[in-house]
Amino acid sequence: MNISRSEIKRYLGMSQVKQEDVEPLIEECLEVITAACSPRYLVRDFALEWENGFPVIDGELVVSSHLAKNLQGCTSVVFFVATLGAEVDRRIRRAQAVSMARAAVLQACAAAVTEAFCDEINQTIRDDAKKEGLICHPRYSPGFGDLTLDYQKTVFRKLNPERIGVTLNDSLLMSPSKSVTALIGRKPMQEGTSE
Repeated sequence: MNISRSEIKRYLGMSQVKQEDVEPLIEECLEVITAACSPRYLVRDFALEWENGFPVIDGELVVSSHLAKNLQGCTSVVFFVATLGAEVDRRIRRAQAVSMARAAVLQACAAAVTEAFCDEINQTIRDDAKKEGLICHPRYSPGFGDLTLDYQKTVFRKLNPERIGVTLNDSLLMSPSKSVTALIGRKPMQEGTSE
């Protein structure tokens, strides 16, 4: 995975300026997180239709103007769920009992690793789409814009992420915490264009 150190610093609220005292801690924490990871994911493709300007995914109307804009021109949607696994959460919790500063760096590293993992999944989805003459739109997650977090229930019903150890609580938060759900629209590639 290509894990951005500048992304870790952004999660920590640090500037891009090199800060010698923090850099070794970032590298140490990144090593801890990558060793604790057991990344897993699920992907499933669904038919996409339209009704009154809103997407109908796998026969279910989704009333979200922001998602509709994101999926404009698409004919199918890929759902995915990705997780780094429960051990990452355990390492962060253990650190919180000893050093909140270290826990914050571990948290930032885990967020950056999650993003890098999702980028890899996106690339696989794009590569597969290209083979079918399709291009992909940017990923869109429940909780963005006017697509409520409640849509997590639909994603979970359709993907059954419990198979890879991801659960959803009553507050619609996932466990392990470093887990992501997203939708990616796919549309036919126009002649003479490429992704």
